[in-house]
Amino acid sequence: MKTLIKGLFYFSLMAAATVHGGPTVTPYVNGLGGGMGTAYHPTNQHVYWVEADGDFKKVNTANGVVTTIQTGLVHPNDLALYPGQSLAYITTRVGELWKASTGSNTRTLVTSGLGLPGEIVLDPSAFVAYTVDYASGTLWQVNLAGGAKTAMVTGLSSPRGLVMTPDFQTAYVSVSNAVVQVNLPTQQVTTVIGSLSNPWYLDWAADDKSAIYIADRFPGNRLLRLDLGTQTVQAITPLPENPSSVVRSLNPDVLYAASKTVLSKIQLSGGAGGPIVTRLGFIPSTEIDSLTGQATTDPAYFFYVKNASFGGSVHVMLNFPGMLGSGAAYYRVTVDGATDIATWTNYKWNGFTFTLQPVAPSSGYYKIPGAGEVWAIPDLGFVLDTAKYSNAKHTLRVALYDASYSYLGLYQDVPFLVDNNPPTMDIVEIKHDGQPLNECALITSGSSSIDITFKAHDAEGHLYNYALVDGWGSAKSATVTSDQYIGVHDGSPTWSGVNPQTVTYTFSNTACAHSLHLAGWANTTNGYSLIQYRSDNEHIAIYLGGLPCQP
Repeated sequence: MKTLIKGLFYFSLMAAATVHGGPTVTPYVNGLGGGMGTAYHPTNQHVYWVEADGDFKKVNTANGVVTTIQTGLVHPNDLALYPGQSLAYITTRVGELWKASTGSNTRTLVTSGLGLPGEIVLDPSAFVAYTVDYASGTLWQVNLAGGAKTAMVTGLSSPRGLVMTPDFQTAYVSVSNAVVQVNLPTQQVTTVIGSLSNPWYLDWAADDKSAIYIADRFPGNRLLRLDLGTQTVQAITPLPENPSSVVRSLNPDVLYAASKTVLSKIQLSGGAGGPIVTRLGFIPSTEIDSLTGQATTDPAYFFYVKNASFGGSVHVMLNFPGMLGSGAAYYRVTVDGATDIATWTNYKWNGFTFTLQPVAPSSGYYKIPGAGEVWAIPDLGFVLDTAKYSNAKHTLRVALYDASYSYLGLYQDVPFLVDNNPPTMDIVEIKHDGQPLNECALITSGSSSIDITFKAHDAEGHLYNYALVDGWGSAKSATVTSDQYIGVHDGSPTWSGVNPQTVTYTFSNTACAHSLHLAGWANTTNGYSLIQYRSDNEHIAIYLGGLPCQP
């Protein structure tokens, strides 16, 4: 939210789970006289904005009542709310910075000579403001107590939008056709992304400051979202003509954007109150790559996967409260455009205890549980059987319908890559001193080394790990060789393993029976765990002297 600070951005296809029929953009306040900057108050939940014709206004989002707070400003460009006070700081096109009451027409000039100042960010702890000058290319710091101004960085290309990190050491600035990162201590300017249409004001798109919303003015006329981690930009939705700013509300699904003549309300989910599909098992729907259908979660998450494919019975978890809130009563599930039908059981509370209930569709329509219903697994909405589908990327769609089975135009697509085939784990051949050994061979002469040829391979490229282990005696073992995808081969989205590989192994005990065990997992999950495991064993006895089964 643009209460204290705001922020940065880029272009991509990493929106794995997109709710369609949305986002929705609806006129919230019409008749603006050149909408410019916006701000959101997290306590009273009012949206404040300034208009080029000189007005400073707000709207109560609880009832839609619009209030004109001040008039007579000379082309105000942006505003920022001072936390804990009924104050806003407003920049104007004639180079002024004003301290303005949010409850009356009272205002005081803080400073002038800022050129053409655009977006403003406040640092209350230092009692300073930051803004960018479109005319001179300067990033200014202004002391709010006396109005003294300091040029922090110069040479920016027509800067207009500004957000800053919480430590106020890094700024992200929208310039003529790019977004740049500015390191204030070193004054180093780095281009984050170029070739943009006409990026204007910015706001942080995530509480952890990992993404930025951008109002893209004419000819783009759209809302963009920049992911700083992947350095990709996503076009979210078209906006009315000449949008200047966007601001988040307390509800991350709801934004407000000021354009030339209208303040718009943006619902990112299109009215479903967030995603329709929340998870596949434990895996959030947004953590599935739209291009590959493979899942990758954060390493800090309790269920970490990287580029995992899907297999088995996959639980599809749905946002039932949001679906009900959109006016839906039923939903249908399709895969690659064809209706998919599944039945399952779940425990439902009957007022005294949980009882097992079957869940099944009627003519392909699943009933959305009512708000008062209590289920043991409250968000289970489908059980996807991957055995029905080929080893390829598929698209799951959940579409919403009202009580009369009329399509609401809301749906979500989630890609998923199927791999129904387990890996191959095969000890192909064992040789001793160049000669093949038969099953359960006995070695009584020659060296204490053997050559093991084996396959640890996944034809689809989804091998997770393998290990070849020698076991003997009472719980004694030694690893012959092993390998794994994560941390070793995960620079690529796939890893097939070895097909085949030969390793030389020297027995540490030469007077015992040995079991050679090869085992491994595929990088395939049902959303809860890896599911495809294979193994192979061979047995060899060796007696070349020494204590039996020691060490």
